[in-house]
Amino acid sequence: TPLGGIAFTAPDVKRSTHARLELQLLDAQGKQAAQNYLDLYIFPRASKPASTKIFAPELADTLRAMGYKTVDERAQADLVVTTTMNDAMREYVLAGGKVLFLAERDDAQQTQLTGINIASRSKTGLAGDWATNMNWLKQGVMFKDIPTDGLMNFAFADLTPEHVITGVRAQEFAASVHAGLFLGWIHRNHALIHERGMGRGWVMVSTLRLSGHIGTHPVARVMFDNMIRRLVSTSHL
Repeated sequence: TPLGGIAFTAPDVKRSTHARLELQLLDAQGKQAAQNYLDLYIFPRASKPASTKIFAPELADTLRAMGYKTVDERAQADLVVTTTMNDAMREYVLAGGKVLFLAERDDAQQTQLTGINIASRSKTGLAGDWATNMNWLKQGVMFKDIPTDGLMNFAFADLTPEHVITGVRAQEFAASVHAGLFLGWIHRNHALIHERGMGRGWVMVSTLRLSGHIGTHPVARVMFDNMIRRLVSTSHL
């Protein structure tokens, strides 16, 4: 490649795959001088997105380029994708709307949501720079096509969240938390992806940094599509 790297064509796979690239360095006589390996994640070509009508003014251009069907009015939508939860959006959920809330900024939450608060990791002692930190992913309901065995590892580069969801009760984790953060010896567990019914509607909250990467990052794209499909099929009534 122009920058002196190695380029190759990945195999065409039918499902997400964890593969290992083995490397050998040979000397002038053809004998092995060094060896190493590199773990890779290979994803199939993106499938046709859910045929859901989405209102997402902040991400409309990106979603259309990915093949999603976007609409110009919230009243026309099957669900809403937003990076800001305000009073109007809260009322929309309470009245029966479905919302994917990508909470990735300190000021993303601008209204009260019962049992949900967005907190900055750096401002709440949850940055993970002073205790063992593990980010986990539950794959029983969503995210089955991410072959990382339930962990957020290097495949999540650029997506690692800078915020957590607080206020979620311990008994809610089993059913409604799909990703979380655990700080080892201090036993602090916080949600990163959480869903719940509100009024007559439904909200799913994610603090992973997806909004700027869903068009280019394969893991972000899979996660986003999984959450859209989950929201469309979910009803608590």
